[in-house]
Amino acid sequence: MKKIYFLVIAVLFSLNMTPAQANTVLIQDTSLNKISISPVNNLYNSHGIISSIISPSTTITAAELQNTNLFVSYLPAQSYTSPEIDALKGFLNQGGRILFMGDYGFGNSYYNNQYNKAINADISALGGTMASDDLDYDWADLTATVSNGQILPSFLTTGVNSFSYAAISGITGNGFSKFFLGTDLSTVFGAYQQVGQGGIVLLTDITNIQSIGSSNGNGQFYLNVATAGALVPLPAAIWLFGSAFVGCIGISRRKS
Repeated sequence: MKKIYFLVIAVLFSLNMTPAQANTVLIQDTSLNKISISPVNNLYNSHGIISSIISPSTTITAAELQNTNLFVSYLPAQSYTSPEIDALKGFLNQGGRILFMGDYGFGNSYYNNQYNKAINADISALGGTMASDDLDYDWADLTATVSNGQILPSFLTTGVNSFSYAAISGITGNGFSKFFLGTDLSTVFGAYQQVGQGGIVLLTDITNIQSIGSSNGNGQFYLNVATAGALVPLPAAIWLFGSAFVGCIGISRRKS
């Protein structure tokens, strides 16, 4: 019987160390003429995090999200369809994390209304209770810091002493944890909310991408989003082997 125990434990260990458990990021690009998301993708790959960019026309499915820990929705031009929302719900329920990236819109109300409304609809459909207020704050190149009170303690801001940004919209709602504030120290432009077994991060600024460095605050923030406090989804097979292990114990006890 001891041999069976060791065999099951060995299988469980090997499953837990499969590539599916590595930090893997999937970024869906935008169809809007905006700042390139490539610096985020490049940052992840340069730090050993497997990251790739898919086109805005790619349909989000459970298969597309397989082996992914973080899904980034960058300025979505339209909200996700019901089947896509179902796939994203399943992703969250397995411990995945979603980063929604919105912005003010650089004065273009069409773009602004388009992606902020899409993000708000998606977060609501996924069970979240935070949203962009679709307004404009801090229309300048600015730097949030811990010392000026704009960066709040969070697992997402560990090691982030400064964060460059510009032209944000505010985050409203309830049930979320805020981590980035505007210069008025009341407008929220970075927030996190647990949904299911996973979580949603909402960032209402994209100018920060232009200031990403491998060792600065902007870069560290994105690394935290992909790695810090992550709930690692376990393969379904691991639960089957766990059940088998418990069954083996029961059989052994009955025989003894």
